[in-house]
Amino acid sequence: MKINKYSYLLIWPVLWSLFLLAGLKSLDPDFGWHLTMGRYILAHGIPRTDPFSYTMPSFPFVDHEWLTNVMWGLWYPFWGMTGMAILYATMTVAALMVAIPKKLWKWSVIPLLLGAGALVTRGGVRPQIGDWLFLAVLLRLVETGIWKRWKWATVGLFWLWANLHGGFALGPAVLGVYLAAKCIWERRVNSSDVLVWILATGATVINPYGIRLWGEVVLQMTDTNLKQYIQEWLPFYTYLELGFWLLAAILVALQTKIKKIPDIPRQVILGCLLLAALTSLRHVPLFIIATIPVVGELWYEFHRLVRKAPEAEKRWKLFNKILVTVCVLELVAEIGGQTWRLATNRGGIAYPTAAISFLKTQNYQGNLFSNYAWGGYLIWNYPDKKVFIDGRMPSWRWPNIALWGDAWGKSAPQGESAWAFKDYMKVALDGQWQEIFRKYHITSVLWNKVNLVGDQRGLINLKNVGWLGFLRNKSGGQKPKNFLDELVKNGWKKVYTDKVAEIYVSPPNTN
Repeated sequence: MKINKYSYLLIWPVLWSLFLLAGLKSLDPDFGWHLTMGRYILAHGIPRTDPFSYTMPSFPFVDHEWLTNVMWGLWYPFWGMTGMAILYATMTVAALMVAIPKKLWKWSVIPLLLGAGALVTRGGVRPQIGDWLFLAVLLRLVETGIWKRWKWATVGLFWLWANLHGGFALGPAVLGVYLAAKCIWERRVNSSDVLVWILATGATVINPYGIRLWGEVVLQMTDTNLKQYIQEWLPFYTYLELGFWLLAAILVALQTKIKKIPDIPRQVILGCLLLAALTSLRHVPLFIIATIPVVGELWYEFHRLVRKAPEAEKRWKLFNKILVTVCVLELVAEIGGQTWRLATNRGGIAYPTAAISFLKTQNYQGNLFSNYAWGGYLIWNYPDKKVFIDGRMPSWRWPNIALWGDAWGKSAPQGESAWAFKDYMKVALDGQWQEIFRKYHITSVLWNKVNLVGDQRGLINLKNVGWLGFLRNKSGGQKPKNFLDELVKNGWKKVYTDKVAEIYVSPPNTN
């Protein structure tokens, strides 16, 4: 099957439509706090402590997406979710179009189809999609002809990236590894390249938090709890990413077959991004975006080899047709699976819209305890109550290396949590609720009846997901304690229930 430029162009509107649907049909758990934080900054300036939680209100958190949040606060009242979904679908397609040189478009159909499944399931209105676009721009910049003319633009690129999303650290890392590999390969040091890297990396500290921004990045990247309890941070072996593995296999097979390697420093980058993807599912899209154009180039080189022999080219055309068909089926399976998971509440998140409406009609005193996955939604839709925890907070703890300046070495203020995520796990995973509820004057609980991402607690336990979870469940693994049963035994009453959520309130004079 010959892929001409006209048929290939159809893939862009198809992909854009898929990314748009992802943005319209799935709401990211962190969307609410991003939007609310943007509105807060517009009204009050950048907060130095947490304005949204009652467990760690004095924590000097770093909003490493502050500029993105401000833009959301400005845009959402005019665009709504539809406009935001259109914007982020366009950004995702733009990342792919930038990553793939136009001359390789028709040779990149196969890797595009394979990569699209993983990108769609991670798509939507999410700040990290900006990382995909910035990485694509950076990888195009380091191409030999472009780099010589535009290398100094990297300074501005990294500055903007650092103010939009915490994934900015990827920029100095990728560029540093690339330039180091280039120096070793060429056996010479280009002083202007080194200066560009120094200035571009230095530009990242030009932000409201200065060098503390890097401390926050280091804190999250070294937090092993994220890779055990948060879905998108899990390692590769917890879920089968068929498109990712097929793409990696094709890359290896073609590089073995084609003796001409496109770009040694680029291969080093691919190796590093592959290792990153294996350590965390969150990094899979980065590997995909970097790999698609390389596979496209290798596929073109492969065709150049086989077209010299008529019989070989005939077999290549048949193989190409079969491979494209397989890739289309794989993409359909990925999209179909995601659609089914969303429709059956097995992969997306059902939010407690009606339950929040009920809470607004009541006058419950004290604090509300709710699911981790609902924290951002509550910040957005139930601002009258602060939250126990939300998606910003898993790595927050007193003391830590990110608490520079006046907060260095200090412990949590009296009455506040030293680590809210740990307290949350004590309740949700271990059922140890009484002491924590007394400490924070919790008198009501909003909990989910359907499974959220991972399980009913809004957490992922590495031992209970993917292949490991299947094997563990088959072998009769121990189930976590249900603290809701203990609440009822201690006199708490269920005052509300629907298909998504239920609400419990404490007996009088409990706190």
